Amino acid sequence: MDSLPNKALDLKSDRTGIYMLEGTGADNFREVLQTELLTRCKNNRAYSLRSYAKSLEIDPSVLSKILNGKRVIGEKLVKRLGSRLGLSPEEMQDLMPSAREVSSPKDSEYLRLSIDSFEIMANWYHYAILELMELPHFKSDPKWVANTLGITTSEVNLARERLIRVGILEITKDGQWVELTDGKMTTIGNEFSSGAFRKLQRDILQKALDALEETPMQERDQTSMTFSIDSQKLPKAREMIKDFRRTLARFLGKSKTKDRVYHLGISLYPVSKKMEQK
Repeated sequence: MDSLPNKALDLKSDRTGIYMLEGTGADNFREVLQTELLTRCKNNRAYSLRSYAKSLEIDPSVLSKILNGKRVIGEKLVKRLGSRLGLSPEEMQDLMPSAREVSSPKDSEYLRLSIDSFEIMANWYHYAILELMELPHFKSDPKWVANTLGITTSEVNLARERLIRVGILEITKDGQWVELTDGKMTTIGNEFSSGAFRKLQRDILQKALDALEETPMQERDQTSMTFSIDSQKLPKAREMIKDFRRTLARFLGKSKTKDRVYHLGISLYPVSKKMEQK
């Protein structure tokens, strides 16, 4: 499955929502922000409030006021910053008391689908299950799927139900699992895509670290290189990476004897500050 972010959130404006949070909702969200900052500082002693603000795409002074309880937290701000933190729609809903009561079954169904979409985008095993179904020896059995992917049967069952609800998977009368997208699925362009995509990539990077320690070298390829670049060529480079990723997927996937599901992660990122041209 080729997972791409379709929509980035615009966090340049720091206007709070019309509905203001009061009581435990705002306090809980503030605690979430504080806890995340402490975790990042613990993992990286050089991490700062300014770094945190940059990752959330918000002014450092505004973030400082929010963390210190000197800034009112609105629903729009919860959604924007919550998405940047990778919170699910359900988690954000719990942090907004004024929005907890759903006004109609239609609204409830919309929220359910939003949660389903987020979970599908954010958890690697949804894509892995769909790819596993491409293997000749696939079994439409949750226990077999769980054992093959190294996850729990409960996770498989929940993933199967989500995929069914959003119209990606179908169960036939004889119990067989059938994918309905013909292998052409990408991330869904909604306000939660950005946070879900980051969570997915964090999980994939963690699995890459696990593979570094646990998977035999002949079954993996993990390399890197450092080089100076002309950053104006980055848009073209991203297109080249996308073309390479899809070409490699077609090359490895066009076979009647497929036997495993693999992850391909490519990271291209700066390690130096941008130099101003004179």
